[in-house]
Amino acid sequence: MLKRDDKSNNMLPPHYRKLHVALAACLLATGLAFTPPSAVAEGKISLMDTSGHWALPYIEWAIDQGLAKGYDDGTFKPQNLVTESEFLAMLLRSYQLVSSRDEAGASWSAAYYRYGQDLGWPLSYNNKRGGFKRGDAARLLASALNGKAFSESEAVQWLLDESISQGRTAPTVNGFEPRGNLTRAEALTFLYKVKEHSSSLSRKAIPQTRDSELLGISIGDGAGKPAVLLGQPQRVLESDYSFSWHVYNADGRFAMFGILDDTVAALFTNTPDAWGDIVKLGQSLDDLKLPSNAGKSRREDTYYEFQRNNRVTTVFLDTQDRDKMIGVFQIDASLDPKNAKALGVKEQSAMETLLFELTNAERASRGLPVLEWDKLAAAASRAHSSDMADRQYFSHTNPDGASPFDRIKAIGITYGSAAENIAAGYGNSLFAHYSLLNSKSGHRDSILDKKLKKLGTGVSFGGPYQIYYTQVFYTPL
Repeated sequence: MLKRDDKSNNMLPPHYRKLHVALAACLLATGLAFTPPSAVAEGKISLMDTSGHWALPYIEWAIDQGLAKGYDDGTFKPQNLVTESEFLAMLLRSYQLVSSRDEAGASWSAAYYRYGQDLGWPLSYNNKRGGFKRGDAARLLASALNGKAFSESEAVQWLLDESISQGRTAPTVNGFEPRGNLTRAEALTFLYKVKEHSSSLSRKAIPQTRDSELLGISIGDGAGKPAVLLGQPQRVLESDYSFSWHVYNADGRFAMFGILDDTVAALFTNTPDAWGDIVKLGQSLDDLKLPSNAGKSRREDTYYEFQRNNRVTTVFLDTQDRDKMIGVFQIDASLDPKNAKALGVKEQSAMETLLFELTNAERASRGLPVLEWDKLAAAASRAHSSDMADRQYFSHTNPDGASPFDRIKAIGITYGSAAENIAAGYGNSLFAHYSLLNSKSGHRDSILDKKLKKLGTGVSFGGPYQIYYTQVFYTPL
């Protein structure tokens, strides 16, 4: 197949036609290159699969510039595919704008992504091999050079008009093959021609329409974005929706991202400085000023809910502290929860874990020591939730007259102090937690009691309330 933009290499200076490279792993931009054996690294070798290749001059240029290296088997593999993170890193490094550096807990590519994100460049955070297409590269290049947004076809046409590309099969948008995979050889060709076209990238930020974000991440962002910016989550939990919760709990910040397929579909946090939006955590609900484009809203006992820009935002309140906004849950308005009858073992375990995590996140936000997970307390909690669902009652005392303290003693817990919380009928652990926290019948005291040391939680499905929650707290003797 004829590759027009890959053939016009006569613009390269002569000294880039001499290939000399020490053996290493792959693109420097990945941060994954390893040190080759010393016997190999000491010599200059030729890559065995580049001789006569149409992109040889561009490969030589990239090697000379330190943008790329060969693989450990002596090849360059010019047809290997490039990811978005690799292409972005090479683009920024070719202009000496960002140097590779580690960010605590984040991906090697976080610094490059933050640079592009700050300028509003079109980034998907999808780094599956083969996920980054020629059209994606065109949009990124056109935006970075011009400081404005481009559609895919507009970006391709701009590259053609500026002679940065001549297309793959023809100098047209279709001939560019925007949905074609981007190879290493093509990526380096683009980068060389972009450098020839412009000595600098635009510093103009492209306006964004994002109206809320959690640690720089919004609903609709690529599913890979949290891992790039924040590292791997501490937990991944099933939810009562079709997404899974990716839970981050570090550096005094608690954040959850609902991941559905390749997209961020939901957000939750109780950490004020992690959330950017019209909702200001820590302020009173009276301070919330909804914009004119906000849709329907409603106030319930422990939360306030409104819809805006196809997002449903639930603001959890501390009704015992001037209706202070203390948590925010935002979800794509098109998503509906699962039917309670469809919830199974995975959701049960996840709800139990999340109820535990939320309790500790609440305590941490108030400067209280966090609780230790306890297996016996968890077993007692699940057993009581199951008993309430099976025998269709809702009480701390079961139909046999056994109290919470009778039950935890029977399971083998010895304690100096202990407490039990129960809730039922709430669709998930978020709503159950904030209901318990706002309770005036002792549940709040248990959650915030600094003398308690251990906690176990239990959830069961069924019965007239459909979902039952139990928490057992105690301090060992």
